[in-house]
Amino acid sequence: VETIVRGYITGSGWNDYKRTGAVCGLQLPAGLRQCEKLPQPLYTPSSKAEAGAHDENITVAQADAAIGEAHAQAVATLAVQL
Repeated sequence: VETIVRGYITGSGWNDYKRTGAVCGLQLPAGLRQCEKLPQPLYTPSSKAEAGAHDENITVAQADAAIGEAHAQAVATLAVQL
């Protein structure tokens, strides 16, 4: 699991938002524009891809399942604090 904290809606997060209105399963306000600042920093986990491929955004629940809920929550909290 890779830990990403987003302050702005851009990159793969923007692509997910355009398709679903959410990033990593977290619903965001409607009407955001590309590169707009998010209301608060957002923990968005991803899975590491094979060499040469793009990482894949995953939901918080998938991160919990991969490394255990307690560890995933601790990582999310620390990452956002940084």
